[in-house]
Amino acid sequence: MQSKAKLDDVGGLAALAQLVSSTVGSCEVEPAAKQLRELAERRRLINLGYLCQQLGHDRLRPLGSIMAKLKETITPFMEESMVVSENELDNMRCERLINQVRDLILSPDLTPAQRKYRLHKLSKRTGYSVPELKDFYHASLIEGENEQAMTIAQLREQYGDQITEWVAHGWFPRGRTTLLHAEGGTGKTLWAYDFIFHLVTGTDWEGFPVLGEKKVLIIQSDESPADLLQNLEARGFDPDCENLRIKTRWDVSYIPQLYEECKEWQPDFILIDSLSSISAKSCISENDKEYARPVLELVDVAKQTNCHIMLIHHSSRMHGQSRGSTAIPAAVSQVLSIKRVSENIDDTRRHITFTKSRSRRPAKYEIVLNPETKSWTLEGEVNREDTEAPLKERVIEFLRTHPGERYTRFELSELLYVNENTLQTA
Repeated sequence: MQSKAKLDDVGGLAALAQLVSSTVGSCEVEPAAKQLRELAERRRLINLGYLCQQLGHDRLRPLGSIMAKLKETITPFMEESMVVSENELDNMRCERLINQVRDLILSPDLTPAQRKYRLHKLSKRTGYSVPELKDFYHASLIEGENEQAMTIAQLREQYGDQITEWVAHGWFPRGRTTLLHAEGGTGKTLWAYDFIFHLVTGTDWEGFPVLGEKKVLIIQSDESPADLLQNLEARGFDPDCENLRIKTRWDVSYIPQLYEECKEWQPDFILIDSLSSISAKSCISENDKEYARPVLELVDVAKQTNCHIMLIHHSSRMHGQSRGSTAIPAAVSQVLSIKRVSENIDDTRRHITFTKSRSRRPAKYEIVLNPETKSWTLEGEVNREDTEAPLKERVIEFLRTHPGERYTRFELSELLYVNENTLQTA
């Protein structure tokens, strides 16, 4: 008990000596332990009484602060007094600690400085470091991820009616995240603005359907507000567009506030440019695995709000992959890359490639920028004969004439009189 700093809580060695006399054998250990614990609880109760008196006489302390202190002290005592086993007591204390950390991390009412102060205060009170407190919380997020094994029939019964819903068909599925990376000056941000223009106006992007106007939030902390405004005006955005909202300053510390804003305004699509700028005040290197932790939190925001979040990042000049830890692309649903077609700086052709997607097949497209209008034209898919173009047009037209209705691939193949495998490649 002394090694765990519990000896003084029960009154020290003198109290133990009065409680337990020297005996041979261990037949009375359990009753003695129960009695010892009861006496310890009574001692805590007496100390609470002293604390109440002390706080009651402290006239310099606000009454609200006194009540908060009493609640903080008495609630754990009341909960733990009803617990039978030590295991249950540990579980209760663990759950309480996780709830305290969760409330601090997810609270939209705290500024980053206030959140950091509260976490350090909790750290001092509990004896755990701030990183340990955060590890407890993040470990709690994976609870329930060990799903019970099921048969194919059970799998179909539970998930068979789920289909992919799209913000922009073929590009951005709902509840998912995309990492778009390219080297500087390639035009990745301009391409994102062009697609967003079609989203907010509800017009198709180069043959890919956008069914209805979408709400879009742009978080642009990588380029100056003046450059942002110039690019949006050049692309033809309506200054009074109600479907578009913009932030020019934001940090990953404000993810809880972003979640609350999404619940209120319910955007369909969020562009964040760039991952480096919103993480600039982080002390973690982008080569470390922990750098992807905010990305995982944004993945959760997308799932919870059923929107699509696209993160813009830089490519590594050496390897052509996204810069930094491999945990970053591993965290998102799909990865897009944009590369120059030639070394000629005046060549506005680019290749945009789906290098990873959980919702569609990989593909590479050639796109061309119009420098004056800041718009992009899709020239077609690279290295693939478009033999299925008529079928693709039939599918798109069928879905246009049946808005809001859901079809499986098998049902579409029956309705359009085509092979199911052929339909999948269209």
